[in-house]
Amino acid sequence: MTDYNSDEQHQIPVIPALEPVEGIDQLLTVSFIFPGEFVHRTNCFLIGDKWAKKLIIDPSPSDADEYQRLVNSLYFFNYSYSDIFITHHHPDHINFAQRLAKDFSIPIMISEDSFQRLLKKFGQDSFENITIKVVHEGEIVTHWNGQEVKVYEIPGHDEGQLALAPESMTWFLVGDLIQGEGLEAGSRASTVVIGTEEGDMSKYFRTLERIIRLNPKYLLPSHGLALESVAPLEKTLKHRKQREQEVLKLFKEGKTPDQMTKELYKLVNKALWPLALENIKAHLKKLEQEGMLN
Repeated sequence: MTDYNSDEQHQIPVIPALEPVEGIDQLLTVSFIFPGEFVHRTNCFLIGDKWAKKLIIDPSPSDADEYQRLVNSLYFFNYSYSDIFITHHHPDHINFAQRLAKDFSIPIMISEDSFQRLLKKFGQDSFENITIKVVHEGEIVTHWNGQEVKVYEIPGHDEGQLALAPESMTWFLVGDLIQGEGLEAGSRASTVVIGTEEGDMSKYFRTLERIIRLNPKYLLPSHGLALESVAPLEKTLKHRKQREQEVLKLFKEGKTPDQMTKELYKLVNKALWPLALENIKAHLKKLEQEGMLN
């Protein structure tokens, strides 16, 4: 791990940071995200009791320069760090995670599903000399304000996605279940892609319903700013249900998924149509499983 003296640290740029909830630091890391013209940052949260070791959650700098800014920011906070916690395996959540684990000599916490997907993608050697802690629903991974912080399994957007929340439900780290209000011009809270082999619309609905029942005070998304109350999740679930009915109607009219995309997303930037198509396919899969396409 590279050492810096205090004078050098002040000369090296750091990553902008916020404190969305007392005792939680949110680093607004420029990340590798597609399509990059719409979302540019993945939140790297630092969570743990004051004066205790912190979890580093989803460190994912876009390149070597941003990695250096992240490292410098971690030094700047002057915390001790226990583990890197990965919410799920997508590139904008794991970029440089292995390097950071080696540089700081700390383990990586991850779900079994996400770990196996990363091994398949990058090979067995990609985690050489790194301690892996596979974590599951209900495990205590740190403390916040004296409260146990537990793992929640939240499939839907990604089969292996994990979340964190304290006993009080003051906050719930929701990963990519929803995007928060962003910092870029014109950005706003929005839904996410539910598709490809790791996405499941049925599970996404159930996950949203579960968190709505838990009723946390704040939502901490992986992209954008914190959201107050579960109202954004309720709005997202309502929107998805409405979209499902639109997809069902167009299916009964004989429309293909591509035709559905052009009709339902005609007012959306065409660069996002491939992602919209994935959502439509996920809706169709859910409807088929429920016997609604017969």
